[in-house]
Amino acid sequence: MTPDLSGVELFADLPAREQEHLAQMMRPFEAPVGATLFSEGDAGDGLYVLAEGALQVVRPGPHGMSVPLATLGPGSVVGELSMLGAGTRTATVVVARAASGWQLAREAASIALLHRVSLLAVARMRDRYEAIAEQLGVTPEAGTFPGALPEAPPDPRELEHLATTLLFARLRPDQFADVTAGVRRLFAARGALVLAPGVPPPALYVVVRGAVEVAIRGPEFVQRVRLAGPGRAIGQLGLLGSEPGVAEARARERTVLLELSWPRVHALLDGATDAARAFVLAFGEDLVRALRYAERPVAALRVASGPVDAPLQQVRA
Repeated sequence: MTPDLSGVELFADLPAREQEHLAQMMRPFEAPVGATLFSEGDAGDGLYVLAEGALQVVRPGPHGMSVPLATLGPGSVVGELSMLGAGTRTATVVVARAASGWQLAREAASIALLHRVSLLAVARMRDRYEAIAEQLGVTPEAGTFPGALPEAPPDPRELEHLATTLLFARLRPDQFADVTAGVRRLFAARGALVLAPGVPPPALYVVVRGAVEVAIRGPEFVQRVRLAGPGRAIGQLGLLGSEPGVAEARARERTVLLELSWPRVHALLDGATDAARAFVLAFGEDLVRALRYAERPVAALRVASGPVDAPLQQVRA
């Protein structure tokens, strides 16, 4: 017996043949009331599809108490983010009512499923950014595209270093050369606006040298949601299409960026090659790290005084 995945949101958009293949790779699980399915920080062994019972997602709270985040019923999926990157759990899941269902191991995930999980993670990041914007009193409105960044002069040493960083370290030298062939390298001076609020990211930008600070700026406060250094990406919300974002991204120092067009990114995420799988796993790991940074209880926050292009100073953590 195998599960029917057509009614499960995570799998519903996958081709029927892909659903059948993944269903055949799944193994049944059962867990009693009170059992911990997995804990935050654990190494992830796969995702779980709940067929019967109830699960509760919790996070550590003050004084050793657990803070409930959500209660999930049949048809829900938990642990899907552990399919990406390093595979560490981002929350704790306990059994609220005797549970049974199906488990899919990490190594059984297909490229199509990893792409789907990446999109869900990006949507979760968007929702988190919008929640922060609401807390800061940001009124969503259309923005204007920042001025075009100048191209940086070629420097083979920088690309050699980039090949060893998170997003590309899994690629062989020939695969890295294929991925970066013809890609523009852009220069951003300290404080230069790379992504503007109110407009969709025009491309995925990978930091080659320097650092980019992503923040949400309200009328009184500004909150940092990402600090991306070499080998880290910004602009992932562009995967969702033409949705405008609420965050801005500025160069924290003199920065060189690799500009990956969305057609090229989608080709990598949809590809069936070893290089595509390596890129998907690395992209997912970077994405999960960015999401966990944004979901911290309190990120960098200060009164928005002084030049808007000044680096943020952490006053609470």
